[in-house]
Amino acid sequence: MRIGILFGYALHGSGSCVYVQELMQALCQLGHDCTLICHEPDASAINRLVAHVERHPWGVQGEGSYGAGSLCVRAINLRRVPVTYPRPEIDNGTILSEMTRQDADDYVDSILSHLMETHDDSRFDVLLVNHAGLLVDVADRFRAITGTPFRVIVHGTVLHYGLARSGELRKRVGHALNGADAVVTLNESVSRRLHAALPDCDQIECVQISPGTDTDRFALTVGKDEYVAYVGRLILDKGVHCLLGAWPIIAASNPGVELRIAGDGCDAERLRRAREWLRQGDRTRFRDACVPRGENAREIGRASCRERV
Repeated sequence: MRIGILFGYALHGSGSCVYVQELMQALCQLGHDCTLICHEPDASAINRLVAHVERHPWGVQGEGSYGAGSLCVRAINLRRVPVTYPRPEIDNGTILSEMTRQDADDYVDSILSHLMETHDDSRFDVLLVNHAGLLVDVADRFRAITGTPFRVIVHGTVLHYGLARSGELRKRVGHALNGADAVVTLNESVSRRLHAALPDCDQIECVQISPGTDTDRFALTVGKDEYVAYVGRLILDKGVHCLLGAWPIIAASNPGVELRIAGDGCDAERLRRAREWLRQGDRTRFRDACVPRGENAREIGRASCRERV
């Protein structure tokens, strides 16, 4: 199957980028030919992703033998890139909920133009949208022009920072989601919040896929046997500072247990200073990066064949 994947961010700096890389590899390992369309300005990041998939082409463990698919990455460089919240590492980011109707129209038209050009070469059988923002509108318009079905993976970030704060965005996304073949969520909470944000779309049935990662493959597993791990973006919105603040109490009643934090983000240095202020340097370890092997992403890959999601 020829699958196009729309991703509104770059390939570094967030949990979503790790997620989409895992998804790409899982789909390729299942034998699909994938084209990723994203906002990655760094050619070396694209080359690393393609090389990584090429080094691991031989199917999914425990699932039998699959033919290796192919991977193509198309980067789109735009004057403005919608972001759900301020991200210092994105110089041209524009807050999604603050975009004017004209801003949104310009963005959708630009991405649709690039998508049509890519489709001329790849002839997608299906389009997969990662995040339920303006890209859903792009996919719905693309379906109207080409007849290509699309599926959407909804994450909580856009619901909280986008749909909940912008009536215009709710209107666009709600209309577009009605044209989707399937809407995928990673937990029941996201499904409920989606229907709450879009009450006119209560007929949409969400395909829920259990989240989770294969911790046996984490670099975090070295060292002590007992630990608590956080793997994700290091920003205050994720509540990592609350975990650090509670850790002295947890550590006092659980001798020998260590806290391990993996990831990066604009608040990484602030969180490291908090660790020292709490005098937990010997009980808390940071890693700058960790690349997990997402079993939920692989499950989406399997569902693409099994349920045509």
